[in-house]
Amino acid sequence: PDYHPGAQADVPAQPDSPKPPANAGPSAEEVAQVHEQMTGLDARASAVSSSVENLKRQQEAEGLGLRRDMAAAYARMNSYLRSANDELNRGNITAARDHMDKADKEISTLESFLGK
Repeated sequence: PDYHPGAQADVPAQPDSPKPPANAGPSAEEVAQVHEQMTGLDARASAVSSSVENLKRQQEAEGLGLRRDMAAAYARMNSYLRSANDELNRGNITAARDHMDKADKEISTLESFLGK
């Protein structure tokens, strides 16, 4: 047989191992779990919103305003919840969870402030 530099010897083909789909997406169970978590956050946020709005009205009647740090926490809570909902609607569970975790921290801050 002639020698050919750079030529490779025939190697028997190896069977392809099964590979998971590159972007399988979240399971139905994960989606349901995140929606359940979001429902809980929405309920807590609703209660906090009602209390914050009542406090704001009371303080405005006295010529005062809501503490800046609490007003900022309230704004961030609402922003994170909107972002979480947007990501859920897009099917991006990872990003939704991240926003939900951030919203949860803001809700907890406000609940502590309100004595709940």
